[in-house]
Amino acid sequence: MPGDTPGTLKQCACCCSCYGQDTPIEAQPGVYVKVQDIKKGDSILAAGPGLGWQPTPVSFVSGMQTAQPAFPVLTVIYRYDADDIRALQVTDDTLFLMTTGLLKSAQVLVPGDRLRRADGGEAEIFGPVTKTLSVGVHSIEMGPFDGVNLDGHLLSTYGVVTADLAVQRAHSSGGLRSADVIDPIVYEDDTPVAGTEEYLARNRAHSTFLEDVRRAGIHLHPSALEPPRPLVTIPPGAHAFLSNEQAEQIRDAAPRFSSTNTFRITVTERLIELARLRYSDVVMLIDWNDSLPGAYAWTQLRQKYVVMSGGLLRIKSLTEAGLALVLSHALAYHEGAVCVGEADHAAIDGLRQIWTLEVFPTMCERGVAEIKALFGHVDEVAAAEDPADRCEQPSLDCRLKAYVAAMGLQPVPDCALDAPPQEG
Repeated sequence: MPGDTPGTLKQCACCCSCYGQDTPIEAQPGVYVKVQDIKKGDSILAAGPGLGWQPTPVSFVSGMQTAQPAFPVLTVIYRYDADDIRALQVTDDTLFLMTTGLLKSAQVLVPGDRLRRADGGEAEIFGPVTKTLSVGVHSIEMGPFDGVNLDGHLLSTYGVVTADLAVQRAHSSGGLRSADVIDPIVYEDDTPVAGTEEYLARNRAHSTFLEDVRRAGIHLHPSALEPPRPLVTIPPGAHAFLSNEQAEQIRDAAPRFSSTNTFRITVTERLIELARLRYSDVVMLIDWNDSLPGAYAWTQLRQKYVVMSGGLLRIKSLTEAGLALVLSHALAYHEGAVCVGEADHAAIDGLRQIWTLEVFPTMCERGVAEIKALFGHVDEVAAAEDPADRCEQPSLDCRLKAYVAAMGLQPVPDCALDAPPQEG
């Protein structure tokens, strides 16, 4: 089992530093051509940071297109001047020249950022950068790049300045990290990227944004401004590891990895593989889009299900030990557990199906400690039992007692049962 070391798994892209279909590229002063119509050897305008535009032959082009939108791109909307709102579609790694003189990738542009216009003026990012699909993506290279001198590698794209493929290639390989070329925010681990829940929560569109871009002739679907929606619909009555109030408080308070850091998916997939040796009849899923921390179990049409949410997996304090305990809790309902505390109690023994005898004691103790820390993000009111239904919601303190009782081979504590034992 690999250690729980944070890391980002980058998804493969169709091409890097690509412009979406029909992007206008300035070929002569005031004359633009569509990016897909540019061929190797054609002359277009290129410059360096000083923006001394010169006709320059294109050394390399590449691209792909389909009949229907299929290539993921970002829509960057900017105010070119007071009455001119424009949009560019580019891949997330496309580098824009900022008024600071540094390059910044499209995926970390935010409202208010200042882009350098090709004529030397300023254009302002008008709203959050959003995700969409394009029917084509195309890249342009203007010749070899030495990793320092940008002359001849900056292009005029619909009035603002972007870097060519040669610069992007050096950036992607880490060749520009030490140069005074890239905005440092691009390299910060906690920088939210476009389209993620973190980015959209931090960079909300102003109230008239959609209407303003519509009047400018730009089509933007309202859903582009919303965080990714859960892929799995949890049915009413499903057994939940946390109540909604508890989950919301944990989401708001617990430090989390970015949704672009998918390492925890790999960890949880491995746990599922280990659990499947015993629970081969249970469909176990990860809903990475669900930002609310939780795990759920239910049976529908005789099919058993368990779902772990991305919001749970992204909590930094949970390693494979805590995640295994939550998974075991959810699986306990398919073994006959009815009450939450019963599932907690049974989860300890269930860990024996995941961990070997040698590591079970350590992983068990770690798991309980991690869940205790997780519960610490819940306030006293939400952590208390529901007197009307303590089977469904015992106190969090009682749930910890259930873990300890199971570790000591003791029965489920009374506080976790639906009703006190009847005397006589």
